[in-house]
Amino acid sequence: MAQEKETSAEQQAAMERLKKAVPECEERKKKKFPLFTLLLVVGLLGFLVWAVIPWHWLGYIERSRHSAAEALLFQLSVAEVAFSVDNNAFVFGSNAADINKLAAYGFRPDPNVGFVILPLFSPPVSDISGFIIFAAHRASGSILYVYDNVNGNGVAPATAATYGGGVARPDSLPLFTMNSDGEIEASGAPPIELKNGKVR
Repeated sequence: MAQEKETSAEQQAAMERLKKAVPECEERKKKKFPLFTLLLVVGLLGFLVWAVIPWHWLGYIERSRHSAAEALLFQLSVAEVAFSVDNNAFVFGSNAADINKLAAYGFRPDPNVGFVILPLFSPPVSDISGFIIFAAHRASGSILYVYDNVNGNGVAPATAATYGGGVARPDSLPLFTMNSDGEIEASGAPPIELKNGKVR
């Protein structure tokens, strides 16, 4: 009997401790951040990173390609004007021998941007009045840019409104590189093919 009283006293003490512990556990449950909610938040953040960042990155890459073509046009136009001041003539064409004349005036080709320099004629006489340069990055979908030193449009996308003189858009643009001797030469890559003012 004494054992039963001790056991029941122990049981009652255990029950009292259990009753005190249950509200503490419930309070802890209320304070804890559920694992499922944490996984859901991490999953949503991961999806946003997966969905948003690549599109932003692609826009950055496209803008950098456009900037490369614009920068090459600007650099080429400055070298062309400096050459014309010293030699009273312009450099035209798309072969390395002609383009190499501009290396002495600071021109350095971008191996990823193709270009061609064409003469502009002043109507009604067929005198050469200036030059027009077309350039585009080699990546598919890149825009064709133009620099026209006569019409004063600066560097702009080659639309019908931005280039004059009756010059047709080129069908292809050769690529050039600079060798270790500092000479401009044609790169081994095929020329950039164009269609409707964009790279194919």
